[in-house]
Amino acid sequence: MRLKEVSIHIISWLAFSLIVFYWQTNMFEDSDALIQTARMISVGMALFYLNLYVLLPRFFESNQFIKYSLSVLVILAVAYFLFFLTNDLSPRPEMRIPRGMKEGVEMRDRPPMPPRNMSRMVIFTIINGIPMLFFSTIIWLSDENRKRKQREAALINENLESEMRFLKSQINPHFLFNALNNIYSLSLTQSEKAPQLIIKLSEMLRHVVYHNTSPVKLENEIGYIQNFIDFQNLKIGEPIDVSFHHEEADKHLIIEPMLLIPFVENAFKHSNIENDPKGFIHIAITTQHNKVIFDIRNSIPTMQHTKDKTSGIGIENVTKRLAMGYPGKFQFLKEIEQNVFHVNLQIDCK
Repeated sequence: MRLKEVSIHIISWLAFSLIVFYWQTNMFEDSDALIQTARMISVGMALFYLNLYVLLPRFFESNQFIKYSLSVLVILAVAYFLFFLTNDLSPRPEMRIPRGMKEGVEMRDRPPMPPRNMSRMVIFTIINGIPMLFFSTIIWLSDENRKRKQREAALINENLESEMRFLKSQINPHFLFNALNNIYSLSLTQSEKAPQLIIKLSEMLRHVVYHNTSPVKLENEIGYIQNFIDFQNLKIGEPIDVSFHHEEADKHLIIEPMLLIPFVENAFKHSNIENDPKGFIHIAITTQHNKVIFDIRNSIPTMQHTKDKTSGIGIENVTKRLAMGYPGKFQFLKEIEQNVFHVNLQIDCK
Protein backbone atom coordinates (compact mmCIF):
# COMPACT_ATOMS: atom_id res chain seq x y z
CA MET A 1 0.00 0.00 0.00
CA ARG A 2 1.03 3.58 -0.55
CA LEU A 3 1.81 5.83 2.41
CA LYS A 4 -1.50 7.66 2.05
CA GLU A 5 -3.48 4.41 2.09
CA VAL A 6 -1.50 3.13 5.10
CA SER A 7 -2.26 6.34 6.98
CA ILE A 8 -5.97 6.06 6.18
CA HIS A 9 -6.04 2.44 7.38
CA ILE A 10 -4.24 3.28 10.63
CA ILE A 11 -6.51 6.23 11.40
CA SER A 12 -9.63 4.19 10.55
CA TRP A 13 -8.62 1.31 12.83
CA LEU A 14 -7.76 3.68 15.68
CA ALA A 15 -11.12 5.42 15.35
CA PHE A 16 -12.94 2.09 15.19
CA SER A 17 -11.04 0.82 18.25
CA LEU A 18 -12.07 3.89 20.26
CA ILE A 19 -15.71 3.37 19.28
CA VAL A 20 -15.58 -0.30 20.27
CA PHE A 21 -13.82 0.53 23.55
CA TYR A 22 -16.42 3.17 24.44
CA TRP A 23 -19.18 0.68 23.67
CA GLN A 24 -17.53 -1.99 25.83
CA THR A 25 -17.15 0.38 28.82
CA ASN A 26 -20.93 0.43 29.08
CA MET A 27 -20.80 -3.28 29.96
CA PHE A 28 -17.36 -3.85 31.53
CA GLU A 29 -14.81 -2.23 33.71
CA ASP A 30 -12.19 -0.25 31.79
CA SER A 31 -9.54 -2.97 32.06
CA ASP A 32 -12.00 -5.64 30.95
CA ALA A 33 -13.28 -3.39 28.14
CA LEU A 34 -9.71 -2.98 26.91
CA ILE A 35 -9.24 -6.77 26.78
CA GLN A 36 -12.52 -7.26 24.96
CA THR A 37 -11.68 -4.47 22.49
CA ALA A 38 -8.23 -5.93 21.75
CA ARG A 39 -9.81 -9.34 21.24
CA MET A 40 -12.41 -8.06 18.80
CA ILE A 41 -10.08 -5.73 16.87
CA SER A 42 -7.28 -8.27 16.42
CA VAL A 43 -9.60 -10.95 15.05
CA GLY A 44 -11.48 -8.34 12.98
CA MET A 45 -8.25 -7.06 11.40
CA ALA A 46 -7.19 -10.62 10.57
CA LEU A 47 -10.52 -11.27 8.82
CA PHE A 48 -10.43 -7.88 7.06
CA TYR A 49 -6.96 -8.16 5.54
CA LEU A 50 -7.18 -11.89 4.83
CA ASN A 51 -10.29 -11.24 2.78
CA LEU A 52 -8.91 -8.07 1.16
CA TYR A 53 -5.50 -9.33 0.07
CA VAL A 54 -5.89 -13.11 -0.19
CA LEU A 55 -9.42 -14.42 -0.75
CA LEU A 56 -10.85 -11.72 -3.01
CA PRO A 57 -7.84 -11.45 -5.39
CA ARG A 58 -7.43 -15.22 -5.55
CA PHE A 59 -11.02 -16.42 -5.93
CA PHE A 60 -13.43 -13.53 -6.48
CA GLU A 61 -11.43 -11.92 -9.28
CA SER A 62 -11.38 -15.21 -11.21
CA ASN A 63 -15.12 -15.79 -10.61
CA GLN A 64 -14.51 -18.81 -8.37
CA PHE A 65 -17.44 -17.90 -6.14
CA ILE A 66 -17.96 -21.36 -4.65
CA LYS A 67 -14.35 -21.57 -3.52
CA TYR A 68 -14.61 -18.04 -2.19
CA SER A 69 -17.75 -18.87 -0.19
CA LEU A 70 -16.14 -21.99 1.26
CA SER A 71 -13.05 -19.98 2.16
CA VAL A 72 -15.20 -17.41 3.95
CA LEU A 73 -16.83 -20.18 5.99
CA VAL A 74 -13.39 -21.53 6.86
CA ILE A 75 -12.04 -18.19 8.11
CA LEU A 76 -15.23 -17.60 10.12
CA ALA A 77 -14.69 -21.01 11.71
CA VAL A 78 -11.10 -20.01 12.47
CA ALA A 79 -12.37 -16.78 14.00
CA TYR A 80 -14.76 -18.77 16.17
CA PHE A 81 -11.86 -21.01 17.23
CA LEU A 82 -9.77 -17.94 18.14
CA PHE A 83 -12.59 -16.55 20.24
CA PHE A 84 -12.92 -19.97 21.89
CA LEU A 85 -9.20 -20.06 22.73
CA THR A 86 -9.40 -16.63 24.34
CA ASN A 87 -12.52 -17.53 26.27
CA ASP A 88 -10.92 -17.32 29.68
CA LEU A 89 -9.57 -13.83 28.95
CA SER A 90 -13.00 -12.56 28.02
CA PRO A 91 -14.95 -10.77 30.77
CA ARG A 92 -18.60 -11.54 31.30
CA PRO A 93 -21.29 -8.88 31.33
CA GLU A 94 -23.27 -11.00 33.78
CA MET A 95 -20.55 -10.41 36.42
CA ARG A 96 -20.55 -6.63 36.10
CA ILE A 97 -21.47 -4.78 39.31
CA PRO A 98 -22.90 -1.30 38.88
CA ARG A 99 -20.29 1.38 39.56
CA GLY A 100 -22.22 2.82 42.50
CA MET A 101 -22.44 -0.56 44.26
CA LYS A 102 -18.82 -1.73 43.94
CA GLU A 103 -17.68 -0.57 47.36
CA GLY A 104 -18.57 -2.94 50.19
CA VAL A 105 -19.49 -5.81 47.91
CA GLU A 106 -17.65 -8.95 48.84
CA MET A 107 -16.67 -11.63 46.34
CA ARG A 108 -19.10 -14.04 47.99
CA ASP A 109 -21.88 -11.55 47.36
CA ARG A 110 -21.25 -11.54 43.61
CA PRO A 111 -23.67 -13.58 41.51
CA PRO A 112 -22.37 -16.99 40.46
CA MET A 113 -20.77 -17.28 37.03
CA PRO A 114 -23.28 -18.69 34.54
CA PRO A 115 -22.13 -21.36 32.09
CA ARG A 116 -20.73 -20.22 28.77
CA ASN A 117 -23.34 -19.98 26.02
CA MET A 118 -21.80 -21.44 22.85
CA SER A 119 -24.61 -20.22 20.61
CA ARG A 120 -23.92 -16.72 21.88
CA MET A 121 -20.27 -17.17 20.86
CA VAL A 122 -21.33 -18.18 17.36
CA ILE A 123 -23.50 -15.07 17.12
CA PHE A 124 -20.62 -13.01 18.52
CA THR A 125 -18.31 -14.40 15.80
CA ILE A 126 -20.82 -13.63 13.04
CA ILE A 127 -21.49 -10.11 14.37
CA ASN A 128 -17.75 -9.40 14.43
CA GLY A 129 -16.83 -11.22 11.21
CA ILE A 130 -19.52 -10.26 8.70
CA PRO A 131 -18.94 -6.47 8.87
CA MET A 132 -15.19 -7.01 8.40
CA LEU A 133 -15.82 -9.18 5.34
CA PHE A 134 -18.41 -6.75 3.99
CA PHE A 135 -16.30 -3.60 4.28
CA SER A 136 -13.15 -5.26 2.95
CA THR A 137 -15.17 -6.50 -0.05
CA ILE A 138 -16.55 -3.00 -0.69
CA ILE A 139 -13.03 -1.53 -0.54
CA TRP A 140 -11.65 -4.23 -2.86
CA LEU A 141 -14.46 -3.76 -5.40
CA SER A 142 -13.99 0.03 -5.35
CA ASP A 143 -10.24 -0.34 -5.81
CA GLU A 144 -10.69 -2.82 -8.66
CA ASN A 145 -13.17 -0.50 -10.34
CA ARG A 146 -10.70 2.38 -10.04
CA LYS A 147 -7.89 0.25 -11.48
CA ARG A 148 -10.13 -0.90 -14.34
CA LYS A 149 -10.99 2.70 -15.23
CA GLN A 150 -7.31 3.62 -15.10
CA ARG A 151 -6.44 0.73 -17.42
CA GLU A 152 -9.22 1.72 -19.82
CA ALA A 153 -8.10 5.36 -19.75
CA ALA A 154 -4.48 4.32 -20.34
CA LEU A 155 -5.55 2.11 -23.25
CA ILE A 156 -7.63 4.90 -24.76
CA ASN A 157 -4.74 7.34 -24.40
CA GLU A 158 -2.36 4.83 -25.94
CA ASN A 159 -4.71 4.29 -28.88
CA LEU A 160 -5.18 8.04 -29.30
CA GLU A 161 -1.43 8.63 -29.19
CA SER A 162 -0.88 5.86 -31.74
CA GLU A 163 -3.53 7.30 -34.03
CA MET A 164 -2.13 10.80 -33.55
CA ARG A 165 1.38 9.61 -34.41
CA PHE A 166 0.02 7.85 -37.48
CA LEU A 167 -1.88 10.91 -38.66
CA LYS A 168 1.07 13.23 -38.05
CA SER A 169 3.50 10.90 -39.78
CA GLN A 170 1.64 11.14 -43.05
CA ILE A 171 2.63 13.47 -45.88
CA ASN A 172 0.52 13.85 -48.97
CA PRO A 173 1.95 11.05 -51.15
CA HIS A 174 0.47 12.47 -54.33
CA PHE A 175 2.20 15.81 -53.72
CA LEU A 176 5.51 14.04 -53.05
CA PHE A 177 5.31 11.87 -56.17
CA ASN A 178 4.22 14.84 -58.27
CA ALA A 179 7.07 16.97 -56.88
CA LEU A 180 9.66 14.30 -57.65
CA ASN A 181 8.29 13.88 -61.17
CA ASN A 182 8.48 17.63 -61.76
CA ILE A 183 12.04 17.77 -60.48
CA TYR A 184 12.95 14.80 -62.66
CA SER A 185 11.43 16.45 -65.75
CA LEU A 186 13.22 19.73 -65.06
CA SER A 187 16.52 17.95 -64.46
CA LEU A 188 16.29 16.34 -67.91
CA THR A 189 16.12 19.79 -69.48
CA GLN A 190 18.81 21.08 -67.12
CA SER A 191 16.41 23.74 -65.90
CA GLU A 192 17.67 26.22 -63.31
CA LYS A 193 14.49 25.58 -61.33
CA ALA A 194 15.46 22.00 -60.49
CA PRO A 195 18.05 22.83 -57.79
CA GLN A 196 15.69 25.38 -56.20
CA LEU A 197 12.84 22.86 -56.14
CA ILE A 198 15.12 20.26 -54.58
CA ILE A 199 16.12 22.73 -51.85
CA LYS A 200 12.49 23.61 -51.08
CA LEU A 201 11.44 19.97 -51.08
CA SER A 202 14.32 19.00 -48.78
CA GLU A 203 13.35 21.78 -46.34
CA MET A 204 9.77 20.50 -46.26
CA LEU A 205 10.88 16.90 -45.77
CA ARG A 206 13.22 18.00 -42.98
CA HIS A 207 10.27 19.60 -41.22
CA VAL A 208 8.20 16.45 -41.62
CA VAL A 209 10.99 14.23 -40.26
CA TYR A 210 12.30 16.34 -37.38
CA HIS A 211 9.22 18.34 -36.30
CA ASN A 212 6.53 15.72 -36.57
CA THR A 213 6.37 14.00 -33.17
CA SER A 214 5.72 16.80 -30.68
CA PRO A 215 4.18 20.29 -30.64
CA VAL A 216 6.26 22.95 -32.38
CA LYS A 217 6.44 26.72 -32.50
CA LEU A 218 4.02 28.41 -34.85
CA GLU A 219 6.96 29.83 -36.80
CA ASN A 220 7.91 26.28 -37.86
CA GLU A 221 4.46 25.68 -39.33
CA ILE A 222 4.54 29.08 -41.01
CA GLY A 223 7.94 28.21 -42.50
CA TYR A 224 6.63 24.92 -43.86
CA ILE A 225 3.61 26.61 -45.45
CA GLN A 226 5.86 29.27 -46.98
CA ASN A 227 8.17 26.60 -48.44
CA PHE A 228 5.15 24.79 -49.87
CA ILE A 229 3.89 28.00 -51.53
CA ASP A 230 7.37 28.79 -52.87
CA PHE A 231 7.61 25.27 -54.27
CA GLN A 232 4.28 25.68 -56.08
CA ASN A 233 5.32 29.07 -57.44
CA LEU A 234 8.57 27.63 -58.79
CA LYS A 235 6.79 24.64 -60.26
CA ILE A 236 4.09 26.68 -62.01
CA GLY A 237 6.58 29.28 -63.21
CA GLU A 238 3.94 31.93 -63.93
CA PRO A 239 2.57 34.68 -61.69
CA ILE A 240 -0.31 33.36 -59.60
CA ASP A 241 -2.60 35.11 -57.13
CA VAL A 242 -1.40 33.58 -53.88
CA SER A 243 -1.00 35.64 -50.71
CA PHE A 244 0.17 34.56 -47.29
CA HIS A 245 -0.01 37.05 -44.40
CA HIS A 246 1.45 36.10 -41.04
CA GLU A 247 3.37 39.18 -39.96
CA GLU A 248 1.15 39.93 -36.95
CA ALA A 249 1.17 36.38 -35.57
CA ASP A 250 2.96 35.45 -32.37
CA LYS A 251 5.52 33.01 -33.77
CA HIS A 252 6.34 31.56 -30.33
CA LEU A 253 2.95 29.98 -29.67
CA ILE A 254 3.06 26.17 -29.54
CA ILE A 255 0.88 24.15 -31.91
CA GLU A 256 0.55 20.57 -33.10
CA PRO A 257 2.72 19.98 -36.20
CA MET A 258 1.39 19.53 -39.73
CA LEU A 259 -2.03 20.77 -38.66
CA LEU A 260 -2.53 23.67 -41.11
CA ILE A 261 -0.79 22.50 -44.27
CA PRO A 262 -3.61 20.12 -45.39
CA PHE A 263 -5.86 23.16 -45.91
CA VAL A 264 -3.19 24.80 -48.07
CA GLU A 265 -2.71 21.59 -50.07
CA ASN A 266 -6.47 21.37 -50.47
CA ALA A 267 -6.62 24.97 -51.76
CA PHE A 268 -3.94 24.39 -54.42
CA LYS A 269 -5.59 21.15 -55.44
CA HIS A 270 -9.17 22.40 -55.86
CA SER A 271 -8.54 25.95 -57.06
CA ASN A 272 -6.77 24.73 -60.24
CA ILE A 273 -4.85 27.95 -59.89
CA GLU A 274 -2.17 27.09 -62.45
CA ASN A 275 -4.76 26.76 -65.21
CA ASP A 276 -7.38 29.29 -64.10
CA PRO A 277 -6.36 32.94 -64.70
CA LYS A 278 -8.97 34.07 -62.16
CA GLY A 279 -7.92 31.56 -59.55
CA PHE A 280 -6.66 32.76 -56.19
CA ILE A 281 -5.57 31.52 -52.77
CA HIS A 282 -5.50 33.92 -49.83
CA ILE A 283 -4.06 32.72 -46.53
CA ALA A 284 -3.77 34.58 -43.22
CA ILE A 285 -2.47 33.51 -39.82
CA THR A 286 -3.03 35.79 -36.84
CA THR A 287 -2.99 35.33 -33.08
CA GLN A 288 -4.99 36.70 -30.17
CA HIS A 289 -3.43 35.99 -26.78
CA ASN A 290 -3.08 32.18 -26.83
CA LYS A 291 -5.37 31.66 -29.81
CA VAL A 292 -4.17 30.89 -33.34
CA ILE A 293 -6.54 32.05 -36.08
CA PHE A 294 -6.03 30.44 -39.48
CA ASP A 295 -8.09 31.74 -42.40
CA ILE A 296 -7.86 30.53 -45.99
CA ARG A 297 -9.96 31.24 -49.07
CA ASN A 298 -9.58 29.79 -52.52
CA SER A 299 -11.48 30.11 -55.76
CA ILE A 300 -13.44 27.21 -57.16
CA PRO A 301 -13.27 26.90 -60.97
CA THR A 302 -16.57 26.82 -62.80
CA MET A 303 -15.40 23.84 -64.85
CA GLN A 304 -14.79 20.71 -62.83
CA HIS A 305 -11.36 19.16 -63.10
CA THR A 306 -10.08 15.77 -62.01
CA LYS A 307 -6.64 16.81 -60.78
CA ASP A 308 -5.32 15.27 -57.57
CA LYS A 309 -8.11 12.95 -56.53
CA THR A 310 -5.91 11.58 -53.79
CA SER A 311 -6.42 13.69 -50.69
CA GLY A 312 -3.47 12.62 -48.54
CA ILE A 313 -3.99 13.58 -44.96
CA GLY A 314 -7.12 15.46 -45.88
CA ILE A 315 -9.38 17.74 -43.90
CA GLU A 316 -11.12 14.74 -42.34
CA ASN A 317 -7.90 13.62 -40.65
CA VAL A 318 -7.23 17.17 -39.49
CA THR A 319 -10.61 17.32 -37.75
CA LYS A 320 -9.77 14.04 -36.01
CA ARG A 321 -6.46 15.46 -34.81
CA LEU A 322 -8.19 18.61 -33.61
CA ALA A 323 -10.72 16.57 -31.65
CA MET A 324 -7.93 14.55 -30.02
CA GLY A 325 -5.40 17.31 -29.47
CA TYR A 326 -7.70 20.23 -28.65
CA PRO A 327 -10.98 18.82 -27.27
CA GLY A 328 -13.41 21.69 -26.72
CA LYS A 329 -10.68 24.23 -27.52
CA PHE A 330 -11.14 24.89 -31.23
CA GLN A 331 -13.69 26.36 -33.64
CA PHE A 332 -13.83 25.12 -37.21
CA LEU A 333 -15.80 26.81 -39.98
CA LYS A 334 -15.99 25.45 -43.52
CA GLU A 335 -18.25 27.00 -46.14
CA ILE A 336 -18.67 27.56 -49.88
CA GLU A 337 -20.12 30.86 -51.07
CA GLN A 338 -20.09 32.36 -54.57
CA ASN A 339 -17.52 29.89 -55.89
CA VAL A 340 -15.19 30.56 -52.95
CA PHE A 341 -14.17 27.86 -50.52
CA HIS A 342 -13.56 29.36 -47.08
CA VAL A 343 -12.04 27.76 -43.98
CA ASN A 344 -11.62 29.51 -40.64
CA LEU A 345 -9.92 27.63 -37.83
CA GLN A 346 -9.39 29.02 -34.33
CA ILE A 347 -7.32 27.02 -31.84
CA ASP A 348 -6.81 27.81 -28.18
CA CYS A 349 -3.20 26.74 -27.63
CA LYS A 350 -3.13 27.39 -23.88
